[in-house]
Amino acid sequence: MCNLAILIEGGIAMEDILRAQLIIIKTMDLKPNFSELSRKYGYDRRTVKKYYDGYEGKPMWMHRARVGVALSQVLLEVFLLLFHVFYCLLSCTILLLDCLDPQDL
Repeated sequence: MCNLAILIEGGIAMEDILRAQLIIIKTMDLKPNFSELSRKYGYDRRTVKKYYDGYEGKPMWMHRARVGVALSQVLLEVFLLLFHVFYCLLSCTILLLDCLDPQDL
């Protein structure tokens, strides 16, 4: 059996080692002893079972999706404001050109 403290110091997290162990157990079609694995890796046995059943952690994209929606709404408002400014400038230019005498150009 390998020394797990050396693996943690080397940059491999305990959770990654547990997941690798569970993949090996699944591949070999063995029935895991969740209590033994929980003692070995320092997790609750229900957490070990949850990882065995395929839990991959909380999704990171949920918060980003809300931020993305808010950002897209802000960008839409900025676009509409710029469009309004451009429309006003174009209207003013057309009015000025209509006021000028063509002979003066």
